Amino acid sequence: SKDGSDLTIDGEHVELRKEEADDSLTVIVHNCTTEDSGTYKCTITNSEGSETTKSEVKVKEDVKAPTFTKQLKDMTVTEGETVEFSVKFSGKPKVKWTKGDAELKIDSKHFEYKKEEAGDSLTIILHDAKPEDSGKYSCIITNSAGSATTTSNVTVSGKLESFDKFLSCLMLLWQRLV
Repeated sequence: SKDGSDLTIDGEHVELRKEEADDSLTVIVHNCTTEDSGTYKCTITNSEGSETTKSEVKVKEDVKAPTFTKQLKDMTVTEGETVEFSVKFSGKPKVKWTKGDAELKIDSKHFEYKKEEAGDSLTIILHDAKPEDSGKYSCIITNSAGSATTTSNVTVSGKLESFDKFLSCLMLLWQRLV
């Protein structure tokens, strides 16, 4: 029996093997899944009485190494802008964000998590980007089967620097027109 109900021996998913040599019975569950987890009991009965043995079986879910289905991209932004780092993944991982070699401190002020409805995506938001926020950002996903990393090189240009670039382009355009 399994979990108090009779076990269905169908010869395909669940098979019963009898060994004549040692007078034993073996239950074999083929292609088992988490649905096959439970308490299995075997009771033998003869004219002298009965004997029961039981076994707890836990089938672990097949864990695959996590992978990114949407990776980070390199970005160049202007000081004061908002930056969104969005990833999608598979494999039910633990997620860690870093800037350079240090773990990213997500304080809900400068950096915050954006609420995602699905459990397979995550976005962090960098508010009011500053030139010192420039650097290599990484998202590392890990589970018992492995890990994966995606990175984004972020460049935050100062407002004055962006304005200077704009003026240079404008001057170049003006010179071509004249």
